[in-house]
Amino acid sequence: MSINKQKFAATVIAGIIFSIPLFVYSAGLVPCGGPNEPACDFNQLIVMVNTIIHFLMYIVAVPLAALGFMWVGGNLILKPDKESQWSKAKERFWDIGKGFAIMIGAFLLIKFILSQFLADGFSVNFILN
Repeated sequence: MSINKQKFAATVIAGIIFSIPLFVYSAGLVPCGGPNEPACDFNQLIVMVNTIIHFLMYIVAVPLAALGFMWVGGNLILKPDKESQWSKAKERFWDIGKGFAIMIGAFLLIKFILSQFLADGFSVNFILN
């Protein structure tokens, strides 16, 4: 088995490029335990989970959905005469929309359930900006 050196190099470079945001954004992931920070407890765990949810929803999913819509829109504009490409592009458009709607719907459902069942004095502050 021979490994294609160009494919291997491209994979390594792409892996490095795509992993850079993980290191940059994870700098403030754990909000406790430092010298000037509060002690680690359940509330700090919830803050960390909210930070992760915010990262996945706003920094990862929204730009990916926008890129997906742009790509599909480009296919719709550039290939208007090919019926098979047109139908594939419309199907992909709806798939991206459904996936994004499921993600937002699940987030709002969990938020609603938690707000209804938690005690009045206890609240989980979701980041919805």
